[in-house]
Amino acid sequence: MKIKKTRDFLCIWIFLLIFFVLGKGVYAEETDGIPEELLEEIEEENVYTDDIGGDILFSENYAVPFSGTIEYAEDAETAVQILRQQMINRNGLISIYYHGEYTEGMSAEFLERAVAYDDTLPGMAGDYLRYHFQRVVRRTYKGVNEDGEYIRFEYEIYYLSSYDQELAVNEKVCDILEELDVYSADREMKIRSVYAYITSHVRYDSMIYETFNVHSAYGAAVEGKAVCQGYSLLLYRLLQELGIQNRMISGEAGGTSHIWNIVEMDGYWYNMDVTWDWGKDEQFKWLLVGAESFDRSHIRDSEFMAEAFYHMYPMALKDYYKEPVEEPIDQVEAFVTRLYKEILGRDADAFGLKEWSEVLKSGREQGAKVAQGFVDSDEFKARNLSDDAYIHALYRTFFDREADSSGLTAWRKVLDSGLSRMHVFRGFAESDEFTGICGRYGIVRGNANLTAPRDQNEGVTKYIVRNYRLCLGREADERGLNDWCDAILSGRNTAKEAAYGFVFSQEFLKRNLSDEEYIRVLYRVFMDRDADGPGLSGWKRVLNEGKSREHVFDGFADSIEFANICNSYGILKK
Repeated sequence: MKIKKTRDFLCIWIFLLIFFVLGKGVYAEETDGIPEELLEEIEEENVYTDDIGGDILFSENYAVPFSGTIEYAEDAETAVQILRQQMINRNGLISIYYHGEYTEGMSAEFLERAVAYDDTLPGMAGDYLRYHFQRVVRRTYKGVNEDGEYIRFEYEIYYLSSYDQELAVNEKVCDILEELDVYSADREMKIRSVYAYITSHVRYDSMIYETFNVHSAYGAAVEGKAVCQGYSLLLYRLLQELGIQNRMISGEAGGTSHIWNIVEMDGYWYNMDVTWDWGKDEQFKWLLVGAESFDRSHIRDSEFMAEAFYHMYPMALKDYYKEPVEEPIDQVEAFVTRLYKEILGRDADAFGLKEWSEVLKSGREQGAKVAQGFVDSDEFKARNLSDDAYIHALYRTFFDREADSSGLTAWRKVLDSGLSRMHVFRGFAESDEFTGICGRYGIVRGNANLTAPRDQNEGVTKYIVRNYRLCLGREADERGLNDWCDAILSGRNTAKEAAYGFVFSQEFLKRNLSDEEYIRVLYRVFMDRDADGPGLSGWKRVLNEGKSREHVFDGFADSIEFANICNSYGILKK
């Protein structure tokens, strides 16, 4: 810590030396003998950040050299863009030469516009920037040079994080989103996943309240400790990176200043107080909360209670997905309500009930396809059901009864053979039992529509899974399974060619099997049995005589036994 303070002191000392001793060389616009006139100098706290006492706290993050580049702006918009970028870069002293028309108070206007929210800006701008500095000194100078009069705006800014810390935040944000892997998830799942990550990974730490880090995204993301401002900044940044607009709201809660977020869902905005849910990984109380209940404990600052703000961000009154919908008024709504309860394990929300009911009533989709939308949804997948729990859910949904032991065992075997859960779903959705259930609600059952190659031909899928297990000694990965199934279904590969692809793949070759081990694998793949003594000796002798492993492969792959195996899966050997 002593070394760090010494380094910071040197940085400040060098800056002062350059500024006061070599000042004429810093600002190229000044002309010899014509000093600038100071029009305005205002020091102010950032009203959007929490109170942080003690000027000594500013030194660590303020010891940032000013930009070495002289910035010029011919108009206000350019000046705002320069200021915003320099602040993102955490420059401690920013100087902008302005040749446009000057009006009193322009430096404050530029700063406000530089940190204003704009959904077209990257995640490190907007509210993230607005809540990431503590204090600013604004100076406005008027000068004259060979081109005439100019205005120089100078901003001396004290940040809550340094440039190096922001680089660490950028890296951590990427790591978090990669770990969550929700880029293809629906909007609600993205929000819930990010929210849950923060509540379970960031500890509330009021013991070191009087320091910068707990108020910044760096403290929350990298150090894993924060107060409300740090929590809110990290939530804002992660959601913005996922393309989800959200705003940070300052106000009062629990008798003290507080910051939380709002986010849009289905046309309305909902409150999120990730700080008040810290330490939880589920059963959140303050996620997607409507104004009716949230406003009892949280009071916004006046800016966020203005009519213009509410017009731009209309708040939902009720909690999202929390209020059960009234009993459905017709059979179609009753059918959809049943899917919500049996598949998602919750009551239908008004928006979802309306949308799915209209899909059925309009004839755009039929019963099985709508049910597929529920079973294949991110929300259902997020329940992380075991195979048994998945099968039980399908029995209740599509057979309207609990699973019997023999049926449960049979469907387990289907999944164990390598077939997908959606393949099992299709078996239930196209059953006579579900046809009857749809009939009760006046719904046409229709058929499921599975497009993945692994779901097109049961025999081909089982054959490929068998190759993964016998040749590579592992379960098939989804992408590889689909690629191999597609190769056979499209005719690009025969069964023999597919087997060759496994046996002479880099993954198989890296196993470095001995000749005997290689032959034993071929027996299991092409004969569906273990090697017998004479056969094993005979094939080893073939290899010892100089024949290649490809030669031995052909001998097995062209056998009657392998032809019978292919026939059992309903596919051609070659």
